[in-house]
Amino acid sequence: IELADDKQVMIGNSGDLRLYHDGSNSYITDVGTGALLIDGSAVTFRTDSFTVNNAANSDNMFYAIADGGVHLYFDNSKKLETKTWGVSFTGNVSPSANSTHNLGSDAARWATIYGSAVNLNSDIRFASASWTGESCKIQQNSNILYIQGGSATDYNIAFRSNSGNDRVYIAGGGDLYPAGNNTQSLGPVSYTH
Repeated sequence: IELADDKQVMIGNSGDLRLYHDGSNSYITDVGTGALLIDGSAVTFRTDSFTVNNAANSDNMFYAIADGGVHLYFDNSKKLETKTWGVSFTGNVSPSANSTHNLGSDAARWATIYGSAVNLNSDIRFASASWTGESCKIQQNSNILYIQGGSATDYNIAFRSNSGNDRVYIAGGGDLYPAGNNTQSLGPVSYTH
């Protein structure tokens, strides 16, 4: 079947499904009742650029490009984009329910988390690569801030200076002692206790 530009193949009692080319673009148009369904055990679109817009063709909903990113939109505003290094979000990222989902797991932890502020409703837990459980944590409970050390034998909490040198230790039994003999003072000379 050969048809010239703008001539349509109409399928259905009222020509509900239409196939045609207007000289610039090709169209598969559903103008009847119901939805246009593409059904199959496997469906493949072979294209270098794939776009999903609203019916009025005024809002982007989904966009993907070969060797490039995949973009997801909400009300024509891009919210997620895949990058060569991962995924970029625009706006807030929230779980579907309160206190029910984890960000990472014991087997798949985040290396570093950056932020100007971290507002947590639970605790912060730290584990080394070889540790199978939580070795250290910072927790607020009943308006008290708790800092729990790890399982090291000599000491399990260390306070460091801005130069990265250990200054004060807290041992597992609760003893507080300086990192070196006769190297730190308890308060400056100008202050009395």
